[in-house]
Amino acid sequence: MKAALPLCAVGAAPSSSQPLTLGAVLQLWLCELWILLMCSGLNAGVLPHEENVDFINEYITLHNEIRGSVFPGGSNLRFMTWDVALSRTARAWGKKCVYQRNTHLDKDHEAHPVFTVVGENMWVGPEEEFTASIAIKSWHEERKSYNFHNNTCVDDDCSHYIQLVWDNSFKVGCAVTPCKRLGGILHAALFICNYAPGIILARRPYEAGPHCSQCAPRDKCTDFLCSKVK
Repeated sequence: MKAALPLCAVGAAPSSSQPLTLGAVLQLWLCELWILLMCSGLNAGVLPHEENVDFINEYITLHNEIRGSVFPGGSNLRFMTWDVALSRTARAWGKKCVYQRNTHLDKDHEAHPVFTVVGENMWVGPEEEFTASIAIKSWHEERKSYNFHNNTCVDDDCSHYIQLVWDNSFKVGCAVTPCKRLGGILHAALFICNYAPGIILARRPYEAGPHCSQCAPRDKCTDFLCSKVK
């Protein structure tokens, strides 16, 4: 249902033979300004749809910037591109408003028509505080607890960071869903990114070395990442 627009009571419309007075013109202008501001307010704070081009470009760019600037440098990380099926999986699970791993990810072809192994990162916070940058950078912060040389994590979990820089992953799809309440957060935003292929082995997330030095023979080097993008 569409929200009803506010109405301005400005009196009867003047006929074409009766010119508007300065007061009437000012009143009409103020009314139109009020309607404009109210209409713009209806869209304020609306979370982006997963197929919004600006949203897609933002999280793809953030992922590839992080992957291209890992330390130590990576020799075989792949350039990521958007995948609509992964984003729809993220949206479908997000609508449940539960901060739990998607149970369908572990079942062949239930999360994606092609990939059998799909990874996942999740973020939850107040709806008004959500941006893709805040969420993705919070996952990236786990790098401070991860020891690449020993493949160990100082804290309990570095899995968000490891998935973010997993070398074989080259497809990503994300969605953010509003939830009335999630945990102790009222009016929460649940942001989910799914990755393919996801993590399947307990190993370092990538091979250290000069950028793109271990790309496939036909790959290009795009933004320090192995890419099939022409």
